Amino acid sequence: DDEKLERARLELGDVFNLRRTLSGEAAFPHRYRSQLEAGRPCCAGAACTECQTEQLENLQATGLTLRREIRVLELLGCPCAIASITPQLGPAAGGTQIFMAVSGMDLTMAFGFGPVECWFSREVEQYVKTRAVLLPGGGVRCDAPEMARLPETSLSLHSANFTLSAGHASFRYIEGFEVFTIDSVAPGASPSTGGAKVTVSGEGFPMASEVDFELKCLFMPDAGEGVSVAPADVLDNSTLTCVMPPMAPGTGRLSVTYNERDAVSDDELASVNFAVYDHPRIQGIW
Repeated sequence: DDEKLERARLELGDVFNLRRTLSGEAAFPHRYRSQLEAGRPCCAGAACTECQTEQLENLQATGLTLRREIRVLELLGCPCAIASITPQLGPAAGGTQIFMAVSGMDLTMAFGFGPVECWFSREVEQYVKTRAVLLPGGGVRCDAPEMARLPETSLSLHSANFTLSAGHASFRYIEGFEVFTIDSVAPGASPSTGGAKVTVSGEGFPMASEVDFELKCLFMPDAGEGVSVAPADVLDNSTLTCVMPPMAPGTGRLSVTYNERDAVSDDELASVNFAVYDHPRIQGIW
């Protein structure tokens, strides 16, 4: 009857709010949403109970699903959250390695329950899913899929047992660097102590007034021991300058980045050879 339905709705609301507190997830299970969206009219008349019975069963089943997830989340140590995602920008071609810092969750246990996926929202109820990787030092890595013509996407972690939302954090896809090239850099080397101002010449550099993100010079060593970045001062669409930071000696490629991790293009024309050298040291004078 109406009283049972109202009590079931109130109980479901309490369970839903508890799950949201534990994981940040603000969506009801799909079965519940599907029935609401179907909008099937109920039968009429005081003696008709078919529709009420179906609604009550759906509310109870949804509550059971949420309670099961709550037990798992509590077992994992939640309340928990995706505290940050880095970087928050990447190329539309995909491939950016996104690192998630997760707070409050026993990730080893969570991944021990079974596969975990990264869900990138495409449209309402449509996602592109990639494998989530548990990192040795803690945290999770997701590889961004290709998302042409989609400027921004929300992220979440999913398994058969739980969902963890990134809340207001999102990942933004950047397009428009198809004609980006680097022709030269002068000088072609920097001391390991840093401080050298280099001038990069090429085509397609966006002016600060044309974009809402900051370009930086990106040095990618051949040894593959991490990248180094330095703020870029874009003088015009074909010239920018950077003051190089301290770096380990070696050779590599110099390019430009907008997320401190990825070059704006994988094209060979979007980077040039660059070297870092040690200054000669004077031990003494005799």
